Parts: sequence; structure tokens; C-alpha cells
Amino acid sequence: MGLGVTAADPIVTNEPDWLLEGVVPRGVLTLMVAPPKVGKTRLAVGLVAALLGKKGSFIDRAVTPMTPPQVIIFGPDMPEAVWMTMLGKAGLCQRDHEGNERLQAGITLFHEGNCFPPHQNGIDAIRRMALAQPGSLMIVDTLHSFFCPLRIGESSVKVAEPLRALSKALLGTNTTGLLLPPRQLRHR
Repeated sequence: MGLGVTAADPIVTNEPDWLLEGVVPRGVLTLMVAPPKVGKTRLAVGLVAALLGKKGSFIDRAVTPMTPPQVIIFGPDMPEAVWMTMLGKAGLCQRDHEGNERLQAGITLFHEGNCFPPHQNGIDAIRRMALAQPGSLMIVDTLHSFFCPLRIGESSVKVAEPLRALSKALLGTNTTGLLLPPRQLRHR
């Protein structure tokens, strides 16, 4: 049994496959933490626009365009109209000939009023979506609203269990999860 890694030991590393170079690795859950109201959701929407728009970069970092485009947004703390306005400004929805807003192909939105809770049935439904759309980007905005039906605050250690269940449900699907808490998480 060794005493740890030393200068004499070779170290093998594997560079992740990046969705957004150096920031969001493909196929894992990434927590985007920042103070409240600084633009985490708009940043995530901008990333979606770059990924679906076949652009080569976003915020001066390389992006790997998604083909086919597959994005699932869980945004239970905002009504549909607010989401459509934000997505429209990013070029991710358009008005049809009848004047109705339509999402760009490849985007699925669960907003205030049509989201499902992260209990086991919800986690199972998320897994089915990820299996049906392998390699998709799944955005959870915000963790607080997502876990609220479980009566778990995002600063509670109890949040680890549904996060672990979500991570386990996404295993083998190559789904990238981008998780946005509404405020900075505090260690307790």
C-alpha cells in the first residue's frame, strides 16, 4: 500500500468532454452558484442559444453545438409568459402566423403550474425523458422551487438525497444537468 502520489508516480488524467469549455462538462450535474438576481437564468438561456444556434463560442469559451438540439428546462418558479419573454429575447422562440409564441424545436419547458415534483415518480419521469433524449441539457431553475414540494430547503443537508437520486437517474444517458440555486448555498 502506497503513501500517496509522489513526483515519481505517473498521473493519468482525462480531459472532460465540455459542453461549455472549462465550465460545464458534458454528462454530469453542474451547480451554478452566484448571489441572487445576478443573471444565472439569463446566462443559462444564453448558453442554450449558443448551443442550439450552432455558434462556436459563448462568453469567450468554446461550446459544442448540440445535434440534434435537446434541452429540457424545469423552471417552476416563473410563469410561462416570463419564460417565453426571456427565451424570445435569446432567439429561442418565435411568433407563429396566429400570433402565438412557439418554442424552438428541441426545447421542452416545464414552468410554474406544469412542473412535477422530484419525488420518485418525478425522478422516474425525468429518467424516461433523459433516455428518450440522450445527450440532452437539463436545466433546473431553481433548486428551491424544484425541492419545495418535498419541504426541503436548498441549504439543508437533506437536499443531497433527491440530488443523488436525480444524478443516479441520469447515469448512462449522457444528459448534462445545470442546477441553479436562487441564492448562494451556505454550509451548515
